[in-house]
Amino acid sequence: MTIKVNFFNFFNLIKNMFSAFDANELGLNKHHWKVAYVSYLLGDKLGLTEFEKNDLIYLGMIHDIGVLPWGKDEQLINFFEEEEFEHCLRGYNFLKNTYFDQYAPVILSHHDHFKGKNKTGLAGKEIPLFSRIIYLADRVAFFFQDNMHPLLVKDKVVEKIVSGKNILFDPEIVDVFLVVAETEDFWLTLGDGDILNQCLNIHPGQHRWLELDEVINIAQLFAKIIDHKSHFTFYHSQLIAEVAKFAGEIFGFNLEERKALEVAGLLHDLGKLTVPEEILEKPAALSREEFSVIKQHTFYTYYWLIDVFPEEIVRTAAFHHEKLDGSGYPFKKKGEEISLQERLLGVVDMFVALTEDRPYRKGLEYREVKEILLNEVRANRIDRECVKILLDSYPEIITRMQKVLETEEG
Repeated sequence: MTIKVNFFNFFNLIKNMFSAFDANELGLNKHHWKVAYVSYLLGDKLGLTEFEKNDLIYLGMIHDIGVLPWGKDEQLINFFEEEEFEHCLRGYNFLKNTYFDQYAPVILSHHDHFKGKNKTGLAGKEIPLFSRIIYLADRVAFFFQDNMHPLLVKDKVVEKIVSGKNILFDPEIVDVFLVVAETEDFWLTLGDGDILNQCLNIHPGQHRWLELDEVINIAQLFAKIIDHKSHFTFYHSQLIAEVAKFAGEIFGFNLEERKALEVAGLLHDLGKLTVPEEILEKPAALSREEFSVIKQHTFYTYYWLIDVFPEEIVRTAAFHHEKLDGSGYPFKKKGEEISLQERLLGVVDMFVALTEDRPYRKGLEYREVKEILLNEVRANRIDRECVKILLDSYPEIITRMQKVLETEEG
């Protein structure tokens, strides 16, 4: 299997992630799409290159990546709040040393005030240009009220932006915004999600093929975002990927197959971004309604990934709660409908989850893990050979998991 991933498809995945986040966590309607669109238009009026304008689209889409795993952030939604640095710093730390490393300084300064007195130590033109653009675009997007006709929102938003000229915002970018804001087209596009999506997809330079190691690098970033959704799963996806790679080696999978397993492991819980934190961190048994919400995560994992990756990787990532007897979810696959890789990742997910601390219990010891897994085998829910490999290699796997934790925490 040759893994080829188009960066444009990754961009669509990011769009879907942040659209869900805006709606479920912030109560905002496509906030990040709007920031991306406004940033692009400001860059265009400033005479930036197509490449730079495309970068602004990506930056607009991910600018609040430091907020994403932690849910509602009151600092994000207070226009005159002085202390907004925390999520900027988290975003910077997420992006540095990843495929998006070049964007990290922009994210760090994307709430810097033009007048200065920022925790970054920067002021005026010292602040990266893209940060200055993103900050103004972010405020425009936030103050755009979806419960009003788009053309009636204009005066309020313009007044807010002008009041921050030379204080919060670069005066040159404010002047450019006033030109952009003159057209009805601008406001109507912000008010229509479908047209907004269309506008974000038509720009050249977004289509480039990613090498497998670049894909893994981006998947590692996504895994960190997913795992930080809950304090009890800080490194869960990274542990899954490490254990799956190791088990794949024992099964005799070739290098590319093992890397595909790694990608699937890193992204298997992507859909948990749609699950509220209070459910993920509940210290007691879930209600029927809460468990129904949990069960949606593999559904979203599948449909968010299917346009990005080869189907084998998507199935492996999304089928980790399917069971051999057909009792799993969300697709009720059974028996031979579940491939070896899919079975393996499902068992690895159970194994790692059992050994991790959770809100309602401490991590289990070998004897308890073995008993639970073998009971699942006897009930014909999980694969016997996959379980045998993990139990036979228990000390080595625990050592590898510990190394992952030491690396991440160090």
